[in-house]
Amino acid sequence: MDKKDTLYKRFQNAVRRKTNWRNTYKEALEYFSPQRDTFDDPQEGSKRTNTDRIFDSTGQDALDEAVSNAQAEIFPPQKNWGKLKLGPLLKDKSGDLNKKLEDITDLFFTSLHNSNFDIQVAEFLEDWMIGTGNMLMHKGTRDKPFIFEAIPLDQVYLERGKFGSVGGRFRKWRLPNHLIKETWPDAKLSQTLQAAIETNPYEETCIIEYTIQDKVKSRVLTQDRGGKSISKEQMTDGFRYIVQEEKTKEVIVDRENKSQPWINVRYAVSAGEVYGRGPVLKALADNKTLNKTKELVLKNAALAISGMWTVVDDGIINLENIVMEPGAKIPVMANPGNPNGPSIAPLRSGADFNVSQIIIQDLIKSIKGILMAEPMGEIDAPVKTATEIAHRAQRMAKRMGSPFGRMQSEGAEQIMMRGLYILEELGMIDLSGFTVDGNNIGIQHVSPLAVAQDQEELTAMTRYAEIVSGFFGPQGLMMMTNPVEFGAELSRLLGVRSNILPTQEQMDAIKQVLAQQAGAAQGAQPEQPMV
Repeated sequence: MDKKDTLYKRFQNAVRRKTNWRNTYKEALEYFSPQRDTFDDPQEGSKRTNTDRIFDSTGQDALDEAVSNAQAEIFPPQKNWGKLKLGPLLKDKSGDLNKKLEDITDLFFTSLHNSNFDIQVAEFLEDWMIGTGNMLMHKGTRDKPFIFEAIPLDQVYLERGKFGSVGGRFRKWRLPNHLIKETWPDAKLSQTLQAAIETNPYEETCIIEYTIQDKVKSRVLTQDRGGKSISKEQMTDGFRYIVQEEKTKEVIVDRENKSQPWINVRYAVSAGEVYGRGPVLKALADNKTLNKTKELVLKNAALAISGMWTVVDDGIINLENIVMEPGAKIPVMANPGNPNGPSIAPLRSGADFNVSQIIIQDLIKSIKGILMAEPMGEIDAPVKTATEIAHRAQRMAKRMGSPFGRMQSEGAEQIMMRGLYILEELGMIDLSGFTVDGNNIGIQHVSPLAVAQDQEELTAMTRYAEIVSGFFGPQGLMMMTNPVEFGAELSRLLGVRSNILPTQEQMDAIKQVLAQQAGAAQGAQPEQPMV
């Protein structure tokens, strides 16, 4: 079987597996982000018809707040949320490695801050709160190395990989013909597609992108028997990126890469599933109930304003013609009253929605609580102490523990790994002597949420110092604590740069000076007279 036919079958299988997820995600978007619901392939800029069925904006507002909070806690704009650190295998060989890793980290975040990451990550996090966030990290130029693109949920099709991971990534979307060559300069166009571009440059072509795991050729540095470093080509684990025009099944781009551009993060995953389930799906039932309650409140208000009326009619009443709605006029034989009653009279309604406000407030509180839209409480609530605020921050960190751990491994770390690969490919850094695997070189998360998760350990260390000082005084604390390791651990928990701390050589010099001063002070003491 031809390679392009095999790939297309894999894509079709991924499309079939997403059928049920399409309905799940579409319903969530209808209630929480109706303007971003593109599953029905609407025209650009057109009005979303589902907005006519939405009577309350609590879900949309809560999702916006949740996304803003998540971005501020995980990817704070124009701030460093991670850094490279030495792993356990290289801690004894620090030397200038720490300084080099900090320089590489600074270059990575400088490039990240100069990109469109802060703009695109908000859309990415919104889909993540629904269930699965998808974003592409393209290679740019030396001036702007990173280009990010948030991909809508309706365009992405994921394939289940081994051990619950994501295998193949597929994207189906439409692109104007004149942008095909600009998007992929190395595209090999068939005569038919080239003619379509020249004849109808603004018509759209359906494109399918494949990103699959494969063996790729790579140059690896090894040592010969004499210990000399040599470069040799061998097959290593990598990715194959293929672009196919759907109508003719022609492959126009075929690349081999050691790094793949996709950032796919699931909020939470059930066993055996490849797509994620976010807090929006959990709050969907409450939001639908709130929406229906608001709809009934509005109908009751319309009845209260316009009312329903009974009108005396001498003819025969047809019950099928009676419509119970605001302003309705229902013919009757007679209205109550003496002698024959008025010709027109209001019809009393048994509806009483005074209890609706209680239901609405409970539902709003539940929706915001599920999405953690107000982790510190309402703005108009009583002023909170610093201790209470710190406690609420720790509580939020605990609630976000599982999804944040997945965001760290599937999101933040993959963004840094992809970014380092792009910077090296552009010749801006040299990673030939580094392996970012956690054992040699690791990634430390220093986002506000990661720091909040370290607060318990930081509090324990502070309490230890206070208690020991209280019992034995400052000298006892110095005797029972390694000041160098204590300071290094505090700087790690607080995310302080390592260049603030003294180096090992500086510490040795300080110790030598202190020892000399102690010896001089001991020698200067007068001898006690013999009694």
